[in-house]
Amino acid sequence: MKKTILVTSAIVLTFMSAHSQINRSGIIKKKPEPGQAKPTPAQTPPAASVYSLTSARIRITTGNDNKESPSGFLLYLQENNGIWGEGKELYTQQDQSGRGELKINATNEIPLQRFQNTPSDVFTLTNLQNKGLRFVIYYYPNFFTDAWKIEGVTITLEFKDQYGNLHSTMGTKTIQFNIPNGVLSNTKSKMTGATDGFVYPSTNYNYR
Repeated sequence: MKKTILVTSAIVLTFMSAHSQINRSGIIKKKPEPGQAKPTPAQTPPAASVYSLTSARIRITTGNDNKESPSGFLLYLQENNGIWGEGKELYTQQDQSGRGELKINATNEIPLQRFQNTPSDVFTLTNLQNKGLRFVIYYYPNFFTDAWKIEGVTITLEFKDQYGNLHSTMGTKTIQFNIPNGVLSNTKSKMTGATDGFVYPSTNYNYR
């Protein structure tokens, strides 16, 4: 009789232990194995990369006629002209006076500053591949006989996404403009050069 009671008690205890592991929905809660990681909730995938122009540098190569110290200049990097007129400004030189001397047969890098009022979507790689880029140089001679010969303009661009990653093929892009007759003077004080949508430079330069 005692043996029967003991067996019956053991069966009841086993049943109660198993029942306590079943939740209200009828699913058995399994204890995680030692060292097993707990499941994490599903995470939202990151947004697709959007690449934008994050920095720009411009170097100007002066020929055998220097830009003298009293004379000034102003430089812009913009979208290329669109069907509705000139493109929006992207970068400009930090020294608005541009009064330092640029010696003959020398290359000088011009510090640039981003336009803060230009909408961020203008800087996207997609937009600039649609419109292209252009540089503009305004020359302000101190004396009417002063002139400045520019033989080359080099633009270096960086395109990064919102996570700080460089674009795989356009991450760092250097554009070289070789200018055979780039003389700025009192009567020809503006020079422009442009690229196509693939950011290849045009060989045509406009003066005014």
